[in-house]
Amino acid sequence: MSMGALHATLLRDLLRTEGTDDAEKLALRFETTRASLSPMQQGLAGWDRHRLAEIDAAIRDVPAPYETEDRDWHFKRALDTAKLRDPELLRAFADTGTLLATAEETFTDPALAEKVAELGRKAPHYSDPGPSRAELLAAVAGTAV
Repeated sequence: MSMGALHATLLRDLLRTEGTDDAEKLALRFETTRASLSPMQQGLAGWDRHRLAEIDAAIRDVPAPYETEDRDWHFKRALDTAKLRDPELLRAFADTGTLLATAEETFTDPALAEKVAELGRKAPHYSDPGPSRAELLAAVAGTAV
């Protein structure tokens, strides 16, 4: 949705300056949005590709978990886990996830990137799943499991 909103905003801005009289010129000028949106789309596609491969490996129950040498994937994976352990990282995750900022803009501070690495390295491979059904029902009933 964020990508669609950005695309719509770029089209709105272009229509304000170009109008609709020359459709070919408008289409050619709108093509320039590719330069600003393609890096974001490629980043999202990279996440999808790795995450789907990771899920596929888990479904097939292969002996070794999914691995790749892609440093960007490892950083995003660490951030995905670390965001639950630090409010500053949760805000950074939200900024990049909603496309308010790119990861490059968000993580210019080396201390923030180091925090991702440190908290992501210590965390389990998958985020904490939360309570079991029995624990949840006990909490709702006000009893202990």
